[in-house]
Amino acid sequence: MLSRDSRDLLEQRLAEGRLAYEHYRVDEARALIAAAQTPARHPLLEGRTGRCWRTAVTCHAALTVFEPESDSIVPRPVVIYMHGGGWVFGELEAHRLLCARLAARSGWVVASVDYRLAPEHPFPAAYEDCIAALGWLRANAGSLALDSQRVVLAGDSAGGTLAAAVAEHAAEAGIGLSGRILIYPSLDQCTVYPSDSIDVPGMAVTGRTMAWFRSLYFPAAADRAGARASPLTPGPDAAAAPTLIISAGYDPLRDEAVEHAARCQARRAGACTHEHYPGELHGFLTVGPDFAASGHALAAMTGFLSRITD
Repeated sequence: MLSRDSRDLLEQRLAEGRLAYEHYRVDEARALIAAAQTPARHPLLEGRTGRCWRTAVTCHAALTVFEPESDSIVPRPVVIYMHGGGWVFGELEAHRLLCARLAARSGWVVASVDYRLAPEHPFPAAYEDCIAALGWLRANAGSLALDSQRVVLAGDSAGGTLAAAVAEHAAEAGIGLSGRILIYPSLDQCTVYPSDSIDVPGMAVTGRTMAWFRSLYFPAAADRAGARASPLTPGPDAAAAPTLIISAGYDPLRDEAVEHAARCQARRAGACTHEHYPGELHGFLTVGPDFAASGHALAAMTGFLSRITD
């Protein structure tokens, strides 16, 4: 059963006449999302708590870095965050608020990757930008007072794909990671799952929406296989890192997250925690930052990072 928060959100979307994203052109969908973003008058985003700054990683990718209010842990551990949006939509205020809250509550630095977007930049552009961000942060860890040995990769939705894929790259390259946080991730671009059929009136993201996203980011069907696009099965080294998986019940990606959690746990190489929110929609942490479930999920994330710090 949908949570009260999710029901209210769907009723609001229906009252506004909002359709799922695939019913719009890309520019129209981006404009709708931007218009729906309420300017967040939140101290974490106004500079009164901690510090937020932006830096170029390459000529086409950048990092927005959120620092906690105090440096109780020095050198500081860092979360590299890869935002969702179907590889099509950019880093938005809702993702910035999530990153700022995570930094403030965990004491970790959170660096959000502003990667190139499809369809202007199809696969593997976003993947390459996220790898560049990981390399840049490791190379500049000393000057930024960061701990290059305590790095967690995190992401939601399409960003969860990127976080899992970059973790596989890091394992192959011999780069040790402290953990992974995968929030309702898209991990298999080749298989149709039962959860793809979930469709409640008012939903912004359905199985059809994911097919639309994939057609824009992976225009060549052959690109959808392999660990860079479909990291459903973790390699042994990637699975060795502690992992937190967050999934939602009313989500076309639900079954992929559940299957990935089962495969991680079956390897028994690292601790894998699976937090499932049966009454929530895909994207609840950003579309409903003040939902009760969002508070619980954020607490799960900070608790996960705390265990790594300890």
